[in-house]
Amino acid sequence: MRKTQFTNKWISKRIGAIQSPFDPRNLRYMKLPTVEETYETPEEFDGLDDFSPTNFNRSQGNVGTCVGWDWAYVYETMMTLLTKDSGATFPFTSVALAIQDMSAGWAYQISRKCSVPPVPDHIEGSTNFGAVKGAKQIGIVTETTVPTDITAPFNFINETEAMYAEAYKYHVTSYHNISNDPESIKAAIYGLLHEMPYKMPDDSPGKAPLMSAFPVYANFKDSYDDGIVPMPSGRLLGGHSSPIFGWTIIDGVKYWINFGSWGADIADSGIFYIPFDYPFYPNDWWLLKIAKTAEPPEPTCIYKTPGMWTEFLNIFVSGGDKYYHGVEVS
Repeated sequence: MRKTQFTNKWISKRIGAIQSPFDPRNLRYMKLPTVEETYETPEEFDGLDDFSPTNFNRSQGNVGTCVGWDWAYVYETMMTLLTKDSGATFPFTSVALAIQDMSAGWAYQISRKCSVPPVPDHIEGSTNFGAVKGAKQIGIVTETTVPTDITAPFNFINETEAMYAEAYKYHVTSYHNISNDPESIKAAIYGLLHEMPYKMPDDSPGKAPLMSAFPVYANFKDSYDDGIVPMPSGRLLGGHSSPIFGWTIIDGVKYWINFGSWGADIADSGIFYIPFDYPFYPNDWWLLKIAKTAEPPEPTCIYKTPGMWTEFLNIFVSGGDKYYHGVEVS
């Protein structure tokens, strides 16, 4: 049976999202939706059909690289949306680029480097803030250039100038923190915010998935069969980062449509349904913007001392177990 195969021990090796720290100097907030925009969002929206994402049968394996997978999937989806009409060209290039898999491994490593402060090598995981910052300042490379490691321990990439040159072609122009309330999240996904950062090639609203992150508790395993995630109870296992593609109603309950990056043989073909009331990390709803002009900035993410990270998030390591804010997660 699936529930005996996908145990808490199984899932604890496949989560690695650290809650993004709150810093108003670094967050770019979108304004709350107007009353009109709130009424324009439909009762249900399945972005998995609308966005036409590809290769959702992939899995991050037993490495806690979920933040990198979240970034890669959102970016791949945006590539698909922006190149739907044959005349569209992609950012910072003079020719259309083929839609292809992006390297979650590269994204994970860059997100660690761009977290504030950076995540040291002895701590597994990363932050969504590091991901969106890296997406803007550095960019992402293709899976062909940097194949993603899905077997622990994660093998860090020997970055080269050629990789950074390629990443420049696949960066975002800005990132925006979305308010942690359902109406703002729905309006952002559906492209209705009155300060939406981009439109589609046909000038229609720029619908897009959002990056998200949330705590995973022991009873999360109850969703492994049908994908319906219960409200949390039991031991905290850690944090997970994965994209939100829409929302739906099941038996009268409102759920976010979420892809877990754990492969198609779990939940509803890899899709989870998370209640609106689930305690998502409040600073980790992110909207990315891709423009068609302008040059990317020079990369500025660098490593700092591990001690800064430990002091900043009150993380300590004891006996091989990691603790975040004093809570055991693995």
